[in-house]
Amino acid sequence: MKNSKKIKNQNVQTYPSWFKGVKYKNGGIVTNPYSNEKCTLTEVELSIYELIKSSEFNQFILGYTDVKTSNNIIQGRQWFRENNIEVYWTLID
Repeated sequence: MKNSKKIKNQNVQTYPSWFKGVKYKNGGIVTNPYSNEKCTLTEVELSIYELIKSSEFNQFILGYTDVKTSNNIIQGRQWFRENNIEVYWTLID
């Protein structure tokens, strides 16, 4: 796809032990709604990205303030900082 950043990850990605979200079978292209930059994510990255975004929605829009929701956001962001910093800067930060 044109203008989509394909971020190569040399390591095989695995789900972190804290991850309890939906595990996608395939990756996909995600667009930053503010910059329109696109990234092609692996299935693990897409699963964690969706967990972060759904947790942010639950916390900031619906007002859920439970520890699990906050931890999903914090741990998910940290996972991207450690595993794919380019996607972190393009889509999450």
